[in-house]
Amino acid sequence: MLLIVEVFDHAKQALNTQQPDEVVCRDKEIAHIRGFLDTHVNKRKPGSLYISGAPGTGKTAVIKHLLEQDHLVSLLLCDKEFCNN
Repeated sequence: MLLIVEVFDHAKQALNTQQPDEVVCRDKEIAHIRGFLDTHVNKRKPGSLYISGAPGTGKTAVIKHLLEQDHLVSLLLCDKEFCNN
């Protein structure tokens, strides 16, 4: 039983998704996604964005960075007619 717990703990550490304090070398990608969000979220135009890449290249980190930095969570979750901002 101990071996199973050790394997599980090792797998959990390998799949750690901590957010880095800073996103580096992704300025072009951040600008592109920010432009898309400005056009489609802020201006309420329909659209979709597909983000792909090899594991560990920063896809999730970039999105989390944008959501935290630009306070986009409230824009994505809140209809302007029903929210007091």
